Amino acid sequence: MAKNFFVQNIESPINERSVVLILFSGGIDSPVTTWLLVRKGLEVHMLLFNLGGDRHIYGAIRVAKVLADKWISKYRPKLYVIDLRPLIPRIALYVKEDHMVILLRRAMMRIASRFARKIGAKALATSYLSLGFEVSIFFTYKGVLRLRKGYEDDDWMKKLPKISEQLEIFRNEGGKIYVCPAAMAFHNLTINDLTSNMDGIRGLVEFLAQDAKDAILIYV
Repeated sequence: MAKNFFVQNIESPINERSVVLILFSGGIDSPVTTWLLVRKGLEVHMLLFNLGGDRHIYGAIRVAKVLADKWISKYRPKLYVIDLRPLIPRIALYVKEDHMVILLRRAMMRIASRFARKIGAKALATSYLSLGFEVSIFFTYKGVLRLRKGYEDDDWMKKLPKISEQLEIFRNEGGKIYVCPAAMAFHNLTINDLTSNMDGIRGLVEFLAQDAKDAILIYV
């Protein structure tokens, strides 16, 4: 898996016990980024900008709880929530629609930087997707089974955050999802067997040639 996160120092230097604040959406990229930073020995806390209402908050809390319960043992991470919805119509009054996303992301980074200092964090982390980079996930081998319809109905999956919801957040943020046709054939799957949360079927060579130039890649 490629490195898919960006860390901005607020105070330097940072060490293995430093507190880091991460912009957390509850999709695919921010939980992975959180896990990678925790593995480096950093104390990571999460900041969620509420843009989608209660459903967005509930989904993010479920993902954060799984991270905290299963993958973080040395400390208890905190999830902070800031309601950013009132800011959207104010931005819309002064900028063109094409520029709204850029300005909103800049506002999020500025607010997050101030909040990070308030809680004593030495660095602010986010995923490249949140910064506007092109990020693609390529499902191959056993990964395609995660996109199979009914996969989330398995008993052991009911205790975990829904993959479909995480993929929906990932795509809403601009991420792309592609599936390997060879892996589909190996598992006797057709397009009708898979969830609609994807952007197309691409062979690995085609994917690398057309979609992966200057992109951040995650293989599943």
